[in-house]
Amino acid sequence: MTGIVFEGGTFRPIFSCGVMDALLSENILLPYCIGVSAGIADGVSYISKQPQRNLEIMQKYRNDKRYMSRSNWKKNKSIFGLDFVFGEIPDHLIPFDWDTFRSYEGTCLVGVTNAKTGQIEYKNAMDMDEKFTMLRATCALPMVFPAIDLDGQKYYDGGLVDPIPFKKALDDGCDKLIVVLTQPRGFVKRYGKYDKMGARMLGHKYPEIKPNYVANYQDEKVWKAYRRNKESLVRYWAIPGTEGFAHRLGGLEKDYETSAISTDPANHQKMVTTRQAKIDKIADYIPELEVIGDEDADLLIVGWGGTYGHLYEAMETMQENGKKVAFAHFKFINPLPKNTAEVLSKYKKVVVAEQNNGQFANYLRGKVPGFNPYRFNRVKGQPFVVARLVEEFTKILEA
Repeated sequence: MTGIVFEGGTFRPIFSCGVMDALLSENILLPYCIGVSAGIADGVSYISKQPQRNLEIMQKYRNDKRYMSRSNWKKNKSIFGLDFVFGEIPDHLIPFDWDTFRSYEGTCLVGVTNAKTGQIEYKNAMDMDEKFTMLRATCALPMVFPAIDLDGQKYYDGGLVDPIPFKKALDDGCDKLIVVLTQPRGFVKRYGKYDKMGARMLGHKYPEIKPNYVANYQDEKVWKAYRRNKESLVRYWAIPGTEGFAHRLGGLEKDYETSAISTDPANHQKMVTTRQAKIDKIADYIPELEVIGDEDADLLIVGWGGTYGHLYEAMETMQENGKKVAFAHFKFINPLPKNTAEVLSKYKKVVVAEQNNGQFANYLRGKVPGFNPYRFNRVKGQPFVVARLVEEFTKILEA
C-alpha cells in the first residue's frame, strides 16, 4: 500500500498543496493519508478532490484580519480566527465538498497531542464533524491557540510530538510512502526556547479528581451532613436523592457535631478555624515550587498567572547576556507550595513581577517571614515587554 505523509508548518504546507494538486491532476488518490497541523488541514482538500482550493484560500484570505490578526485573540484566545478559518470559509466562501470527502474509501488520519498525557493520538478523519474540530485540534499550537476540546479531552498540535508521522504509516502497513516535507533539504530542527515552553505546558499533569463520597464514611458516629474526614477535613458528599442521606444545605452556620443551625460563638470560631485548616492541608497534595535556570543564580524572578512566557524569555535573554538568573512561576497561591519559604530565602535578590500594583508581593511578605522582594509592576492592559523586563531586572541585579 502506498501512502502520503504531510508535515505541518503554518503556511509552509502550501508547497504540499502543489504536490496534492499534481496528484489529483493525474487522478491519483492514494489509499492512505496521514498528517499533522496545517499539513493535514490542507490535506483534507486532497481527499475531497478539490485542487487549488487551498491556494485560493491563501490568495484571497491570508492577509484578511479575520484569518489572522491580534484582534482574534480577544474572541478565541488565538491569533487565528478559528470560526472564520474553519467555519465561514469552508461553509460559505470556498465551500468544502463533504460528500466527496465522506465517499473516500481509504484511511485518513489526523495526529493530535493529548494535553493531559502529552502523547500523540491519531484520529480517523472520517469521524470529523462539520466544525472541523479535529483540524482545529491538530493546528492548536500552544501559546497562540487554546487547547481544543475533542471527544471529552483537550488536545494540541499533533506536530509537537510527531511532526512527520511516517512511522505510524509504516506500522499501518504502508510499504511505499510519499513524505512531503516543507523545510529545505538537510534541515535539522533545533530545540529552542518556545519548544521548551510548550513542553512544560504539555508536561503538566492534571491530578485525578476523587470526590469524598459518603460511601467512604466509616466513623462510628451516625453520619451528619457536616461530618468531615479526620485527615483531610473535607466533608463527605451525599448525592441528592441517596436514601438515608437526606440533608439541608444553606448559608447559615452549622454545629460542628450535629450539623444543625448554630449561633454559638465558640462553634463558629471552631468552624472557621477548621475551614482554614482544610485549605492549608491542600499543600500536602500539590507539587512543590519548581525553579528553572541557574542553580547559583544571583537573581530569582518570581511570577504567577499569564506572565509565564514573557518572564521565561526575559530569563533566557539575561542568561545569553552572561547573567546568572533563575525563574519560579507559581501555579498555586492559596495555599502556597510547602517549599515556598525555602526557595525564596535561598537567593540574595528576588524580584516579583506582576501586572498589578504588587498584590502577590505583599501576599508573599505576609506568608514568608523576613521576605522583602524587589518589585516590577505594570498595569497598562498590555502584556509585559521582554526588553523592558530585561532592562529592569538587569538594573536590580547590578544595583
